[in-house]
Amino acid sequence: MILNQPIRTFESNAENVSKEFTIKTTAKAFKILSGGLYSDKIKAIIRELSCNAIDAHTEAGNKKPFTVHLPNELEPWFAVQDYGIGLSEEDILNLYSTYFESTKTGSNDQIGALGLGSKSPFSYTDSFNVTSIFGEEKKIYTAYIDKNGTPSIVKVHTEESEGHNGIEVKFPVAEGDFNSFVQKAAAVFRIYKTKPNIVGSTSYKRHEQTLTTILKGRGWALNKTDFYTNTAACAIQGNIEYPIDKNQLGKLTNEESAILTNKFYIDFNIGDLDIAASRESLGYDEDTVRNIKTATNKIYKSVMRKVNKEIKAAPSLWEANIKATELLSELKLYSSYGHNVTCRWGGKEFEVGRQFSYTFSRESMKDKSGFKISKVEDSTLQLTILHKPRRYRSNTIKKIATYEASLNYNVTFSITPVNTCVFIVNNEGKDGLKKAMRKARQYVRNNTDKIIHFLNEEREEFFDALGNPTYINTSDLKLETYSYSRGSSNVENYFNLSIDGYKSNSFSYDELEDNGGKKLYVVAIREKLYKNNTTRVETDTYDFRDVTSALRKIGAINKKKDGIYAIKPGELKTKRFATAGFINLYDFAYEKIKAYVEKNKQEIEDVITIKEEAKISKNLNYRIREMMDKADRSKYSSDSKFIAIAQSLKDSVQKHSDNRDRINKYEVILNAMNRLNITVADRHKSIGLEDFYPMFKFLSSWDWDVKNYDRIKAYIDMVDTNK
Repeated sequence: MILNQPIRTFESNAENVSKEFTIKTTAKAFKILSGGLYSDKIKAIIRELSCNAIDAHTEAGNKKPFTVHLPNELEPWFAVQDYGIGLSEEDILNLYSTYFESTKTGSNDQIGALGLGSKSPFSYTDSFNVTSIFGEEKKIYTAYIDKNGTPSIVKVHTEESEGHNGIEVKFPVAEGDFNSFVQKAAAVFRIYKTKPNIVGSTSYKRHEQTLTTILKGRGWALNKTDFYTNTAACAIQGNIEYPIDKNQLGKLTNEESAILTNKFYIDFNIGDLDIAASRESLGYDEDTVRNIKTATNKIYKSVMRKVNKEIKAAPSLWEANIKATELLSELKLYSSYGHNVTCRWGGKEFEVGRQFSYTFSRESMKDKSGFKISKVEDSTLQLTILHKPRRYRSNTIKKIATYEASLNYNVTFSITPVNTCVFIVNNEGKDGLKKAMRKARQYVRNNTDKIIHFLNEEREEFFDALGNPTYINTSDLKLETYSYSRGSSNVENYFNLSIDGYKSNSFSYDELEDNGGKKLYVVAIREKLYKNNTTRVETDTYDFRDVTSALRKIGAINKKKDGIYAIKPGELKTKRFATAGFINLYDFAYEKIKAYVEKNKQEIEDVITIKEEAKISKNLNYRIREMMDKADRSKYSSDSKFIAIAQSLKDSVQKHSDNRDRINKYEVILNAMNRLNITVADRHKSIGLEDFYPMFKFLSSWDWDVKNYDRIKAYIDMVDTNK
């Protein structure tokens, strides 16, 4: 790389005493030049030796990759090997023993020029080997720090070689640094278009860093990374990544700042930018600053050409604005708090993200005679903005604002084009306005991420003022019916609607449509639900579930047509409630389920009997048989009473098992009967062992024990004797 050295002229009086500055070759000076330059020594070594390898390949015209050996447990060394033209012994001894000596200062085809990178291994180790294959000879040299702290180099071996010309630099690595070399190598090589051949470490693939290009042009690319890095732009010069510090560039335009604060990788020719001696940062001289600013302005114009091309196909200015905002936001070139960005659509420029406005007319209407009346021209136009907040178990629709004309002051509606805005227009006339509003509110409920703008009538000039956004006609929307949901965690989850902001959900009367479905209700008081407003018996999740499940089982309600609502007590007294056709859920359920029980009386009675017998028998059977199993069977084998009891209980349990399908058929109905206090008329209760032996019901599992056998037996004999 050709170093820019400005020519300076200095005139002095010949009589003045002068002397040129020199550098004293001390151990301190060598230490500063070898290791003190670099803040990240491992990364610096990998970068410097790799740059030398690239330069060697450039000089030799070799487009194949060089080789990097990363340390591992079996091969604990780091090495970079190129396949260039190699170096003669004279060049080796001269270049490695002389700081600031370089053969690359006369051309911008090569990266090096400072004469420091070849000595960079001294920043990590006190010695390293240099192997040169040149002129069919292989020579190995050792560069080392002597006891005085001064670097030296000595030839240690010579042999004939038929290998490819080139240089290999190699040194040992401490075991604790293996992973650091792998990670730093991944960071250095992530921008290489031709990746080096990595050998040695098997973990490099896991740490390899990938740049994903979002957008690119000539000499630049906007990349997304799969690794942590700052978001500032970077300059790429000679396969080295230099972060650009925009604070060093002086005053910047909005366009320049937008590029420099994003992850743009900008290619520069070798020599365009001044660099620090460590190659870790740029030197911000006048030429460097000018070249960076020129490049960023070209990139900005190129990006905007691509954005304008993308939005060209947008059907309207509104859609073009949204598309441009999305593209620029994805590229991180636009923010609602940032600078103004101008795009082109339809042959005209527009400011991305600007608000569109419609001002309602204040002009008075005229009667048939031409006289003004106290109505404005836009008096029939009304805009209602609706939104459903994303709150837990909330179905409340919030009216954000209403806009309509006024004689007294200007009314202006302003909006920024975004995808969350949806316009719905009533195209069904005044008679269909109420139904159209229900459709709009239904759309809000089904699209919680949208803000709905409902226009009560079609108005072309309104949409012209907003850049012609697309809109939905209410005639294209189908009004759905509401039904209860099937949640299970809380009673509220069973309701699709309630009234006046009740916690679970809410509805308005204009959303209720007479579609033949039932409107069942329970009473809501302070976020609790009650069966009715008279007795105010609270209902819980299980109570509600059993009753509604039974109604569905017998076909008394249809989830696609019928709705269940929670109503506050005050609402029960209103005229609108009385005329809406509501039926109390529990009154309705009692009537329908009782009628079903009467119709299927015998079958249900049999099931109840089987369940009662089994409930007693299963428990006692387990206890008695467990006690007899623990006892000496030979002693009790002749006890016919106990054997008979155990067998009777076993038979009852088996009977329950045999009738499992019959029981399952009516299980839901029996649960609802229990909740609603419905009984089978004239049913005789089944007689079980606890009816013959009443004290059995007071015996716990602990009482049925071998030690109590004689007492239990005595009780059974006493009862049998007194029958």
